[in-house]
Amino acid sequence: MTKDQERIKLYHLNKSNRRIRSKMMRTLKLTGEGEYETASKLLSETRREFDQMRQESSQLLDESSEEGNQDVESSFGFTEVFHDSIMMANRLHSKNCSAIKFHIYN
Repeated sequence: MTKDQERIKLYHLNKSNRRIRSKMMRTLKLTGEGEYETASKLLSETRREFDQMRQESSQLLDESSEEGNQDVESSFGFTEVFHDSIMMANRLHSKNCSAIKFHIYN
């Protein structure tokens, strides 16, 4: 695989990861509005999508030797922490998500 092909695939990984995070933002909004059941279902769906994307990308990340891999891994790590934080707020049935929002925007 050429460097350009690797860069394109890494770009698509980041794009998919951002799409999943935007879905997670919607679940955060639903949690803030008190729609905990709907948010929980959407969080489960996004977690499955994220896990599937991570499995599909693991081979590319292992084979590729670009510095961009660290950025992708870091982005995946953030998405994982982000998901867990929203899931915790949803489980607590807390409409006050300001701490999670603070970390997201910083």
